[in-house]
Amino acid sequence: MRIAIVCTVPDGGMVHFAQSCFAAASDLGHDVLLVLPEHSAVNVEALTSHGEVVLYALNKGLSATRNTVSNIQSILELFRSDSVWLTDETVTSSAMRRQCGADDVVFIHDVKPHLAKMGLKTRLRFAYLLKQRGSSLSRTSHVIVMSNTAKFDLEERYGEDVKGKVSVLRLGATVPECETTRPLELTESFDGKKFFLFFGAIEKYKNVAGLVKAFTRLLNDASDAKLIIAGKGRVGKSTLQVIAAHQNSILLINRYISDEELVYLMNSARATLLPYREATQSGVLPISYKFKKPVVTSSAPGLAEFVIDNKTGYVVDDEDGLVKAMANLLDDTCASDMGQNGFDYAECELNFTTNVASVIASLSNANCEDR
Repeated sequence: MRIAIVCTVPDGGMVHFAQSCFAAASDLGHDVLLVLPEHSAVNVEALTSHGEVVLYALNKGLSATRNTVSNIQSILELFRSDSVWLTDETVTSSAMRRQCGADDVVFIHDVKPHLAKMGLKTRLRFAYLLKQRGSSLSRTSHVIVMSNTAKFDLEERYGEDVKGKVSVLRLGATVPECETTRPLELTESFDGKKFFLFFGAIEKYKNVAGLVKAFTRLLNDASDAKLIIAGKGRVGKSTLQVIAAHQNSILLINRYISDEELVYLMNSARATLLPYREATQSGVLPISYKFKKPVVTSSAPGLAEFVIDNKTGYVVDDEDGLVKAMANLLDDTCASDMGQNGFDYAECELNFTTNVASVIASLSNANCEDR
């Protein structure tokens, strides 16, 4: 099969995901093309060992978007793909989806964007994307989500438009292959210490405020515990005050984290924490397993689905449970054993190549049935 994988985001989790799909499809023996924005945070030379990589200019604005889509379409026409994978949801990819055909594949990462927790500009953009999503789902014959929870939510939300179309690609680790870089903000208090790690864009639904509150309770009995919160976003004033009052125990790196810094943080972490109030999936979770780090998550179905409680980490229902889970993981043996369990689980259940193979098989079967 000739597969073209299109990404319209230059950095972060989406470009890592597109690269992983590209590499997996190539490893499975398919002819693959990866279409990326210019100046993407990728190693193009390394990627070309898997297949063809083409870069395009990604410009903002309505007329610029039309030109961008036209350029991408020209690239796809030259490749003559059997299937086009539209791996993200942006204004550009939404415009692409308006022209998608029956053999094209639409990926949905967040079935229910957290609109109420966004700024006005972001809410308006997502409202537009959601409106466009409905029409594209009715046209395409293949929709891919990242968890069984997301599949249920999508089918419940869109009904007949997605009936019989949805496949699950359980999200594997999209780990960047790069050197490590120590974040400049790390102080002497964190040197050589194993810390709890919260990583990713900071948004209200991810409950950073609740995490900080729980961690300060942990400090009452474990004064040497450390927490790093790494990612860009708005943090409430009261939470910032608590962090400042515990600056030798809690470090906030409130900015975009490079791949090199992510690798450093994951290597040095004791465990990762995902105290989200809601979620359909998270790329941080399989990355944690890849680095042999146990995971503490809330009981949000899209997270709990990927954690074997008391084996690969902990699923907690409230603040008390979060404090207890962190206390348990201060034991080095417990953290190490759970980290190895998580790695083994991911190798079996979250293997990107195996899961991409299942998706391609489902696409092939669907195409045969259509014929």
